[in-house]
Amino acid sequence: MKKLLSSFLIILVTVTLAQDFDVQMIDSTRAVLETPESVNFDPVRDYLFVSNIGANPSAKDGKGFISIIDKKGNIVEKKWVTGLNAPKGAGIHGNILYVTDIDRIVGINIDSAKVEETYSCSQAEFLNDLAIDPNGVIYFSDSSPENSIVYRLKNRKIEKWLHGEQVSQPNGLLIHAGFLYFGNSGDQKIKRANLETGQIEMVAKTGTGIDGLKIDHQGNFIISNWRGQTTLITPEGNQKVLLNTTQEGINAADLEYIPAERLLFIPTFHDDRVMIYKINY
Repeated sequence: MKKLLSSFLIILVTVTLAQDFDVQMIDSTRAVLETPESVNFDPVRDYLFVSNIGANPSAKDGKGFISIIDKKGNIVEKKWVTGLNAPKGAGIHGNILYVTDIDRIVGINIDSAKVEETYSCSQAEFLNDLAIDPNGVIYFSDSSPENSIVYRLKNRKIEKWLHGEQVSQPNGLLIHAGFLYFGNSGDQKIKRANLETGQIEMVAKTGTGIDGLKIDHQGNFIISNWRGQTTLITPEGNQKVLLNTTQEGINAADLEYIPAERLLFIPTFHDDRVMIYKINY
């Protein structure tokens, strides 16, 4: 039975890689966003939050804000929450949208559009992506070469969770099936850490930096390289470039994927849009 299952998996992977990858751009927002860095889908309200850096990704200038868009790319509210610095990764737990903001985490009440929680991370240099496990524990990455840490916010306290030689400029984060997956841009690998033990293991080599990190409807990874490349990687490490806008100077930052509708949302950073694609495979 085990041998039969292994054969089936090999056949399945072969079919997945052999089939056509039809990725079609279906829409985009107007180019009026201001350095959009991440997109997060809210399934309860059926719209998406966009983190806008506003200006300098490292400046505490109060120019950052959160936008709301719908799945067709219409801007519902450009400046839904303002006064942030350089918001990047975000995640939703309950009624709160948690966002990284250089050296702090802010918790925004979605109903009131007010910042209700603030957690300072004074040692941080460049907080980037964020993911939340089913128990509400928040994980967030510091991508600076000086720090290279994945922090954990648990019971309202921040602690260094992953660091050391296996963690180098971590960026994209993803919670899935008891693991925290992270894009380790320093050595261009996807790795994962057991949520219970913190034990780290390598998942796949990417050959590129890793900004966004999601899982698609077939269990493959979709990663974005900030320069403009979006790539599908199977659990076995096989790769297929889905999109590449590098030559056009269009970035690909922290993407979002809605598996039920096979919609891919890519914030374009300096291009000031969110591009919307339909994936057919």
